[in-house]
Amino acid sequence: EEAQDRYGIPKDNVFFIGYSQDHHFYLMTGDDWVQGGYSPSMDIWGWKEGDYYSDKSMELLGKVAQGDDQAREKVDHSKPWLKPLFATEKYAKHVPVPPTATDPSRAGKIIKQPPESMERLDLISFSWEGGFTNADWPIIDLQVFDNSAWKDVVNKAGRKYNDDGDRIVVDYDWSQWKSFDWAAWENGEVDQGDRKNLWSARFEELMDFPTGRYRFRIRGKYCPKTDQCDAWGNGLKDYETFTREFELKKTTKLKIWDVSYESGNLKARVGYPSGHLATDNGGLSKSLSMKSYRFRGLHIHPFAPGELSTEKGDVSIEVSAPGLPQPVTSDQLQSMGKFNYEFVEWRRDDYSEKQCSEKGGTWSAPYCEGRSTVKIDTVGFSIPVQGLAAGTTVTIKVTDKFGNTGSLDYKL
Repeated sequence: EEAQDRYGIPKDNVFFIGYSQDHHFYLMTGDDWVQGGYSPSMDIWGWKEGDYYSDKSMELLGKVAQGDDQAREKVDHSKPWLKPLFATEKYAKHVPVPPTATDPSRAGKIIKQPPESMERLDLISFSWEGGFTNADWPIIDLQVFDNSAWKDVVNKAGRKYNDDGDRIVVDYDWSQWKSFDWAAWENGEVDQGDRKNLWSARFEELMDFPTGRYRFRIRGKYCPKTDQCDAWGNGLKDYETFTREFELKKTTKLKIWDVSYESGNLKARVGYPSGHLATDNGGLSKSLSMKSYRFRGLHIHPFAPGELSTEKGDVSIEVSAPGLPQPVTSDQLQSMGKFNYEFVEWRRDDYSEKQCSEKGGTWSAPYCEGRSTVKIDTVGFSIPVQGLAAGTTVTIKVTDKFGNTGSLDYKL
């Protein structure tokens, strides 16, 4: 409203970019600051700070709105793919870049489908062809098949499960556009060729998410022909598409490790599977990064297994083996103390001896990877299992309160 009153800029043309709480913590007006409490306790510059930033922002907005080229020079246009709406070197002209085109027959075309089935804690992805970033910002809704009909998934507050938050991560594929001549494109001097407007999304759910049949609905906008559209949304067309359905199941990947059998007691540590890793494209060695985006727990290292509950009845352990008249069971885990959990931090493209030796040393192929350890708190069990001979194979099965399972065969 202030931008409209001062400079005649319509409210619909104003939007905010940046962090609400970055290195300066909370930015408050003077009236809010003097009320005290949690927020001003972290303020490092005093009660005028919020008003100062607000005034300076309005001052800069006024200069840009009134055609001050010097003010525009302060805006970085060196990487147009980070700022597609105004990818131009001509600051005085400042013409928005028109969206690249999408063939109407391909708008909404699914490029990669979700798998036919997934388990809780799995990470899946799917992709499709949509519109350019200044034409399209897709909305992805999760739908469930319920009582013979597809319905939007909603939480207890009635809010839809979609990408408006942290539940579904959406990405645009910029890789094919980084060498694009945006300055020439602005003047209509270059064709986009076979470059496509490709989008992708990742989906990951936790150990208690309801099982069932699901699918994704994708809605967005695209430009059928560049000379028919502009960056303000004129000429854009709608598209809507659906992925194939998939079955979401209880996980069978609960982790059982560090098993031992001493003096008739079978011991093991257990946990939820660790987050999913991805490799970069860096040379012979591939550094591993965390691709998962859902936490296994607030105090869990992302590369380490998640912690199961130690409340009585929240988990069941079953040990069976030849020679046991019936399975030995327990319904409670216990703290197993600290554990140095080892994980792979980087690995070679393959395990060839040649690539291993290039880093130096005389490594053998199976160890051609970098390993690290992290100390974690663990839970597990210690169960008396009597009368088993050495060499007997026991089967350990763990089930949590959500019906998720994990099993392991262990030779005594």
